[in-house]
Parts: sequence; C-alpha cells; structure tokens
Amino acid sequence: PANQFSVTAREPGNDLVSSDQSKASVTVLTSARAASPQARVFLLGLAVDEYQKVQPLQFSIHSVAAFRDDLQSLAAGEAGKVPVTKLLSDAQVSAESLSGGIAELLELRRKQSSPNDLIVVVVSGQGGSRTVARGSSSRLNALEEFFFLPPHVDPKDLRQLGRDGIRWKNLCDPINQSDCDVLWIVDASHSQRARNEAKAAFSECRGPHGRHVIITDQTEAVESALWQVRSGETGNSSLLTAVREALLGRSQSADADKAVAALWQDQNLSFDDLAEWTVNRARRLADSVGKRQKVLYSPTAPDSAAHPLILGTRTEQPAINQ
Repeated sequence: PANQFSVTAREPGNDLVSSDQSKASVTVLTSARAASPQARVFLLGLAVDEYQKVQPLQFSIHSVAAFRDDLQSLAAGEAGKVPVTKLLSDAQVSAESLSGGIAELLELRRKQSSPNDLIVVVVSGQGGSRTVARGSSSRLNALEEFFFLPPHVDPKDLRQLGRDGIRWKNLCDPINQSDCDVLWIVDASHSQRARNEAKAAFSECRGPHGRHVIITDQTEAVESALWQVRSGETGNSSLLTAVREALLGRSQSADADKAVAALWQDQNLSFDDLAEWTVNRARRLADSVGKRQKVLYSPTAPDSAAHPLILGTRTEQPAINQ
C-alpha cells in the first residue's frame, strides 16, 4: 500500500503559505500501487532570453528546453506517459500566442483525459508588476499585479505592460480549472508580486486536485555558466538547476549527488520531495555566486493525497561522482 503522510509548508510572515490550505497530504507510491497507465504529463513552457527593454538573459530557454528533455527521459519506455509539450520562446512569447498555446494544450488533454494527469507550467525569464486599486473610493485596496515580460515589453511603461504583458491571472485561470494536479514552476524576476493573486486563486481551489507552486522571491535573475545538470551544458538558472537535479536524481556536484539520489530511493518523486530539495538547493547555488535566492513553495488542496507527482521512473541509476 501507499505510504501516506502530512506535510505543512509554512514560513513566518509569508502570506502565501500561512493559510490552512498550505496543509497537504502527499502519497508516495510504491511498485505495488502504480499510477494509471493512461495518465499523461502536459508541459507548457515560457522562456525568454532576448529582452529589448530589460537585462537580457543567457540560460532561460536552455533551462526550460532541458527540463522538457528531462521529462521525456523519465517517461522513456513507459506507455502513456510521454509528455505532451508546448514551448514558447523569445519572439514566440506574447499574450496572444500564450492564449492559443493554453487552448491547444487543454484541448489535447480534453480528448483523452485522466484524473491522474499532471499539468506542469514552467516560466523562466524577466517579470514586472504594477499596482492597481480595487474597491470603492472610500475603501481602496492596493493590488500588485505580476506580469511575465515578452521580449519587447518595457515594465516601466505601465500602459504597455498592461496591454502586452502576460498577466499572471490570465495565465493561471484557464489551467487551474483543470480536473487534475497542476505544478507551477515560476522562475522570473519580481514573481513574488504574484503572492496575493496566488493566495486568492488557491482559496478558490476545490476538489481533490492540488495546485503546487514553486516560485522565486527575488528582483533579479539568478543564473550561471557554472551550473550544469548534464555534462556539457553551457549554464542554467539556479531554480531550474535544482528542479532538474531532483527530477533526474543526480547532480554534477559531488556534495549534492548522494543527497538528491535519495529522493528517488523508492523510484517515485513526491511534490514535497521536489519542493524541499529545490528550496534549499537553489539558495545554496545562489550563495555560491554571491547572489540572493529565496524560493517559496505553496501546496494546496488537502485532499490531493491520492494524486502523486506522476513523472515516470528513472531508467538508469545515476553514477555517484567521486
């Protein structure tokens, strides 16, 4: 039978994980209780390097594309688990193209869906925010809206940001209506501005399916040519380095390799395993290059115990670095 336990993600003073909805049960499946072979993984990726109005990046596109390749590697040889992927990068990233991409991905799932499906959304690049007022003139509440930036958008031009930027709400709402687990990995500067919007969205989450968000809390991108997950890579962001290490169960760093391999000791990876490793590992990576990196994890839907993180099983045992 499955081993079931309860985890609570909480950080003092952090709104995103302070509610009771942060309590989530996670089931780690053993070989005696395998996931449905009809379950599939759906990946939506957004990545931008070539920014025109803000600091360009080097490794956003590579990191997201490599994440996709890692998912495909995990699914190799397992019928029904080959990921369905939609990646938009650089000039392909716009509010219009994103809307079409989301509709295409959800339509593919609608034609053959399983409650054990998993939707993964990975966002990597630069972000911006603007403050808007809500409520009556006698009682106004300020809300900071988070926007993911397409290559041409200037976050200082608030009118352009509102017109051409990708609103967090417009990205989340269609996907969060899905009747399956959703994993969000948001690796974008200023994405901490999405906290209140995320909290509101999670409070509306009903049913047994979870919305699991791993989000960075920083104002600048953290990436380095020093970080490799597979040999020969040119570099990665700190967040996606940590996430990909957890997915593959191995690290190019000798001091991290044994620890991350232990996550897969039962040949399955839980949401909690992934988040705990990512939060701590991303911070250590950033520290190693003199940068600040804070990662927040917010699980929702206390009844999501029966729906594990379905990614596949490693087809090879990682070699331990000497």
